Amino acid sequence: MLALDQRWDMFGTIPLQEQWVYGEATLADGRVVDLLRHGRPIERDRPAGGFSSLGTHRWHKLFWNLAGEECRRFASPTAAALARSWNASHDGSERVVSLELRFAMRREAPGGPAVQDMLLAAWPARGDSGRGNLDRLLDSADAGQR
Repeated sequence: MLALDQRWDMFGTIPLQEQWVYGEATLADGRVVDLLRHGRPIERDRPAGGFSSLGTHRWHKLFWNLAGEECRRFASPTAAALARSWNASHDGSERVVSLELRFAMRREAPGGPAVQDMLLAAWPARGDSGRGNLDRLLDSADAGQR
């Protein structure tokens, strides 16, 4: 009898997995919106439509691959370009003051779903000295004066 030894569950169930990306932007007036979805209110837990709500297939493909190691170097320039583009067509209280591009994934796991949320890039860019990191964490008006 000719047979291949299978030590992995070839015909087992595949756990459910969902992935999405969002651009959490803080505007000058304090509102937090999703820049990737034309300023809709932010939805951190799977935006309606997931990747398909990004508009064109090119946007879908860009952000699908941006989370990968080989494409991560394009995340910061992408965040800067998105903020610059938004600010070019919005003024005053609607200008972006900070942006975080985030990639999230939900997997079914024993005991319930597990969610992973990963920061791809921040704008303005965080410097090597850490300038801006603590300011974002503290979220206070006087944090930059310390």
